[in-house]
Amino acid sequence: MAVIVNLYGLLRVLMGRQEMELPWKGGTLGEMIAQMADQYGKVVREELFDEKGELDRAYAVFIKGERVDDLSVRIEEGNEVVITSMLAGG
Repeated sequence: MAVIVNLYGLLRVLMGRQEMELPWKGGTLGEMIAQMADQYGKVVREELFDEKGELDRAYAVFIKGERVDDLSVRIEEGNEVVITSMLAGG
């Protein structure tokens, strides 16, 4: 089966795509991001991970509509994942 990943903000622009479908049999958010990087290039790692290897706070990740920030959170087959840049303004 697969997991659908919807991209918004800067990552969408950098990757030149709005949505991707990844083959998936279940695993963690960290594993999903690593698979995205393997398939679509190092821009994924550079954008989504900070210098400590944790999820960069410049992005928000939602799984089934719930925000997560822990790379060990499980993603199951058929889940929808949304990755968006955090916006700030003045």
